[in-house]
Amino acid sequence: MSSSQVDPLVLLAYRRAERLPDFVATLIARWRASFDDAPATVLHVDESTILELGLCKRPRPETWNADVGEIAEAIGIDLDDLASFLRAAEVVERFGDVHAADEYEDGRLLAARDRDQEDQGGNE
Repeated sequence: MSSSQVDPLVLLAYRRAERLPDFVATLIARWRASFDDAPATVLHVDESTILELGLCKRPRPETWNADVGEIAEAIGIDLDDLASFLRAAEVVERFGDVHAADEYEDGRLLAARDRDQEDQGGNE
């Protein structure tokens, strides 16, 4: 879909929403960065529907099923397709958070190795 078919204000709002963790647009961005299949293909919708979806607030953990159902009905997306898509994107997001923790862990292990080498050097 060309950008001339999209309202520039909607596109601007979507681009801003991609950087705000409370919007589905952040999950769509995670999906695009991690999977080959386009979100529109997976959800069987056009790109303008993806923009509309991205401007929705993310489902809240405590009311996730109800929120996903409400979004699916409002946007006109199959409930099961949307739920699977959002869960997969959330998993990718969580793996990204874990990866950041792994970097911290690697640094801690490196410090432990340095300490072991110092201990061995002192015993000689």
